[in-house]
Amino acid sequence: MRKIALVLVLLTVLGVFASAQESHMYVRTVYVERIYSSTEGYRVDYRRSNSIYMATAYLPIEWFQGGPGAVARIVYADDRAAPFMNVYWLDGEFHHLVLVVQRNRAHISWGNHLDADLYASRFESAEPVFEF
Repeated sequence: MRKIALVLVLLTVLGVFASAQESHMYVRTVYVERIYSSTEGYRVDYRRSNSIYMATAYLPIEWFQGGPGAVARIVYADDRAAPFMNVYWLDGEFHHLVLVVQRNRAHISWGNHLDADLYASRFESAEPVFEF
């Protein structure tokens, strides 16, 4: 009887501890239609949620630099599910993103290179702007 009571107390304590460690991370997956690369960064055209309309995000190349602590990460895949983008928020503020793209640059999801001079000012934002 004591063993059962001890196990119940232990499970209760672990349950309280687990709920206290609850994460406030939120992730949203958007499906990418086309990616354009330039020396300034990546222009990502994606489909808005529950809509036929498209939106565009400009991701500066600096976000992808810096190793494990970088704001953004690009993953090259040979999967039919690619391209897509996972955007993460922590406590309601943008935290980081993962852009999963086709490894083959000849894939239809890769667009022609952008004119860096024409789009340079759009890559200067400190935080990405998303339309869902």
